Amino acid sequence: MSATAELPTISSVSGIEAIIFDMDGVLFEGRNFWLDLHRRYGTEEAGIAAADAYLASDYASLAEVVVGKLWRGKPAAPLLQLVAARKYQAGVATVMGALKARGLATPSSRPAQSCSPRAHSVILGST
Repeated sequence: MSATAELPTISSVSGIEAIIFDMDGVLFEGRNFWLDLHRRYGTEEAGIAAADAYLASDYASLAEVVVGKLWRGKPAAPLLQLVAARKYQAGVATVMGALKARGLATPSSRPAQSCSPRAHSVILGST
């Protein structure tokens, strides 16, 4: 029996309702999505400074600075445009189909496009 066959399968692990993937290089081809979004919002310099300060040690603070301050109140359009422009990695559709067939939550199409406008306003802090 191979090492892979000995690992638990999704269907054998109870309590899993959703699986979340990183975007850059996992779901989508391309370079740093978040840096591209900083460029679109005009927050690249401040975003890099925040990453330098927090990325390795305090990710929650990094998210708070970026989403809670730098991107707060920004329109969702640049986010949606970047997601729409990205190409999926080979095999993503197969993996998402298999997860959905097992009853696990997956995006219905492209992640940002499957969110409501209200969800985008909450994500970007313009509630």
